[in-house]
This record gives sequence, structure tokens and C-alpha cells, in this order.
Amino acid sequence: MRQPIKVESHSLIDYAFAVVSLAVPPALGLSGAARAIPMAWGAGQGTLNALTDQSRAVRCVVSFKRHGQVEAVALPALVATVAITRPFGQRAAKPFFWALLTALVGNFVLTDYDAEPTS
Repeated sequence: MRQPIKVESHSLIDYAFAVVSLAVPPALGLSGAARAIPMAWGAGQGTLNALTDQSRAVRCVVSFKRHGQVEAVALPALVATVAITRPFGQRAAKPFFWALLTALVGNFVLTDYDAEPTS
């Protein structure tokens, strides 16, 4: 299967994930690990994306292929962290994490990390 998501689209999606991960937990009133885990992910995701070779980067330090390699390690680590800590004690936490993790995995699987930036 050819992955339909290329560099520029992936970049926009990653910035959106960073914003959602940083803004939604406080908006939902999440606390403790249910708040800290996605906010840490969002900060890391935003930083990685800002340093990745793509048109919306702050500084191009990381190749897009390397970006994919980092995500290949970071995403399972995030899933494992959620599975181990089970931060679902608050009503909104479980649907938030399911939605976030499903969207992140979908973005990862559908991205062509061999694509070259157009800028």
C-alpha cells in the first residue's frame, strides 16, 4: 500500500496533535497522569516537528526519514506508558486517550517517510 500522507500534510497533522495534546487535557479538566502524559507528548511532538526538515519548521535539523524513526520508537513508548499507568480514573480520560492514540497510529501508518519535502 502506498502511504498517502506526505511531508507537508504530516507536518500540519503533527502540529495539530501537539496543540490538541497541550490544550485538551486542561480543557477537559484532566489531572495527574491523564494530564501530564499527553502534555509531555505534545511538547515533544511540537519540538520534533519544529526541527524536522519541512516547510513549516523553525529550523531544519532532523530529516523527515529520521522524524519517522523517532516516531517509530516514541509512539509505542506512548502506548506503553498509557497501558502501564492506565490514567483512566477521570471520565473524559479514556475517550480522549483512545481518540488520540488511534489518530496518532493512523497518521504514522499512513505516512510516507521516504517522501521528500517540497520546499
